[in-house]
Amino acid sequence: MSSELALSSLSRLLGWTYTVLWSLSFYPQVLINHRSKSVRGLSSDYVLLNLVGHSCYAAYNLVFLLSPTVQRQYRHRWGTDNVVQWNDAVFATHAALVSALTAWQWWRYRTPPSLPPTPRSRPSSRYEAIQAEEVQQEARHDGERISTPASLLLVAALSTLIATLGLLNLDTISALAFADTLAYIKLTVTLVKYLPQVVLNYTRKSTRGFSIENVLLDAAGGVLSLAQLLVDAQRLGGDWKGAVGDVGKLGLSFLSIGYDAILIVQHYLVYPSASTDTGRGTFSFLFSSSSSSHAGEDEEESHRGTERQRLLDPESSRRDI
Repeated sequence: MSSELALSSLSRLLGWTYTVLWSLSFYPQVLINHRSKSVRGLSSDYVLLNLVGHSCYAAYNLVFLLSPTVQRQYRHRWGTDNVVQWNDAVFATHAALVSALTAWQWWRYRTPPSLPPTPRSRPSSRYEAIQAEEVQQEARHDGERISTPASLLLVAALSTLIATLGLLNLDTISALAFADTLAYIKLTVTLVKYLPQVVLNYTRKSTRGFSIENVLLDAAGGVLSLAQLLVDAQRLGGDWKGAVGDVGKLGLSFLSIGYDAILIVQHYLVYPSASTDTGRGTFSFLFSSSSSSHAGEDEEESHRGTERQRLLDPESSRRDI
């Protein structure tokens, strides 16, 4: 077997393995949200930034694979073919879709923001008014509200994307520059999207509600993604130019591994006693034998969600009566 064929086979193996690991990493959180009917402990900033980032990364990979113009411009700039593979596009597209599902769960299961009271919905007592305010404070504490910095970043990312599309339409920038913009938006989002979750874990002194399986699978996928990039760079160009040219994949791998390391340390070393049930939402959903031991906790969480809703909308409880 020639060296080129061996490297090609190794690249495919690494690529599809990391694609499977990264793709699976999204589902533990989805299952936890579905099982608990809650997004407490999951940062809303992380959820929405994740959606924007993965959508841009999916577009980036598809543009490189499907646009002859981008491929030609890349070859002219770097002197070699780009190293984007179909497994990159499959992962990124799947990630964008599951991120959209997680964002929908966040919207459905979050504690709704309080609205100005009307005569019919006004709490019947000062006690209920205080409790309703405590519910809102708890929601902010548990990461169910979008922060101002995250909102500004989302607006900036979308504005940059729209402006770049306009410049591309006017032939002011190249198609490759547009693709690079998608990669830079993804990298910027990835650079900061984990920070709200890290800070939320620190504030709550717990990682409960955030799936550690997500982090472990993500870290393993990041290592394999980086390995595939280096193998492809050596296979296609005989040097590391290809790795440097694929700024999206290179930066994504390093950032993912770095932040995953922080979250792993938080879960297993810093807050272990307060996080022992973080992962059980995933596997107890799959295996009924383990779920029965936590039925009381799940019932309590469901009851708390119902009580929060009642306090936020007293009129609904009166209608039920």
